[in-house]
Amino acid sequence: MITRNIASGLAKKTKFEQFDESSPYHKLRENKSQMQTIMTYFDESSGGFENGRVSFAYFQKWMLIELGISVLTILILGLSVIQYEMEFDEVISQSLQGMILWVIFALEIILLFMTYIRYVAFLEFQKKRNVILNEENLISSGLYIDMLQEFLILLPHPNPFLHSVKFKMVNQALGSTYEHNVNEIMNLFQLLKVMVIIRVVLMLSTFFTTSAQRVCSMYAVKPGYLFVIKSLMKAHPFQVLFVALIWSILLFAQALRICERPLNRNDLNMNFGEYKNAIWNVLVTMTTVGYGDYYARTDFGRIVAFFICIWGVCVVSLMVVTLTNFLNMGVLETKAFSIVERLVTKKEVRETAYDLVSHVLRMTVKSRRGQTIPKSDISMLRRKINDFKAINR
Repeated sequence: MITRNIASGLAKKTKFEQFDESSPYHKLRENKSQMQTIMTYFDESSGGFENGRVSFAYFQKWMLIELGISVLTILILGLSVIQYEMEFDEVISQSLQGMILWVIFALEIILLFMTYIRYVAFLEFQKKRNVILNEENLISSGLYIDMLQEFLILLPHPNPFLHSVKFKMVNQALGSTYEHNVNEIMNLFQLLKVMVIIRVVLMLSTFFTTSAQRVCSMYAVKPGYLFVIKSLMKAHPFQVLFVALIWSILLFAQALRICERPLNRNDLNMNFGEYKNAIWNVLVTMTTVGYGDYYARTDFGRIVAFFICIWGVCVVSLMVVTLTNFLNMGVLETKAFSIVERLVTKKEVRETAYDLVSHVLRMTVKSRRGQTIPKSDISMLRRKINDFKAINR
């Protein structure tokens, strides 16, 4: 509508401009057809300026799908943990385990389908924000690459086709072999689904709203999850680090437990079957303490321990930086500190000067009375003079 008004306004000429061939309006009128073509393309292809209400409605639709995906992910992870405990202990009936595996399999198919719907909704939202053209699709926009990567993260899961399937591995530390259930490894890799839950938590932040994304676009800032993480670290650094530390300890403890627990079938020296032992090992590894009472002995466990070390270094570094920034003074705090320091210095100068003058007067009185001034008073006078000079520097 705005572009049509501009085109019609440029087409109008005043009486003075009809005789002035050098007028800029005359030159613009000659290119009227070209401008109308460009503006029509702008209106039809990119939708003109962003309609906040429409983009917000599509954003709400996208968020609703994301919440559904997160609920499905939590449900799959919960059932997978239950199935893992049942399969490892081998005390529950095989039929019940199989039923749980089929439920997980069905939920996984629904999760993959909803992930596809999520990317379609995200594509429509980007079109309404005029980030991409209306003719774009998942392939031409390049979103299919991200979708395939997410499929690879979501695909590993314990399924009924691998139930009771085992493979053997050699442990050089013990000099023996041990068995792994294939579904145990699937449980290990599917812990990556936690990334989906983290993504939804970031999307629920105030730094990911449609208004926040419009502000980012105004200042040529890419609105995304990295911007949300930086904003949260700026606004609530200690809370973010605390939550990240707790969740990472619980997650890595479960991963390490899955990797090391099969050794308990042959050796109980390090019982990673107890969750508290795995948490303790992750905690001392992340903080670079490493007591050595519990450590990874399997190949999968050592790979997990490597990522624990890397993540621990990152978390500890962020804690140090956050604490340093917290203790640094701001501009107003620095000014207040300077004024208070001057007042304290002024008070000390006054007290030191009073003490020095009093000592000199006492020595003068002694000298007039003909009394001998002891060396201790002279040395004390020198010390007081030095103190006065030091304060006045």
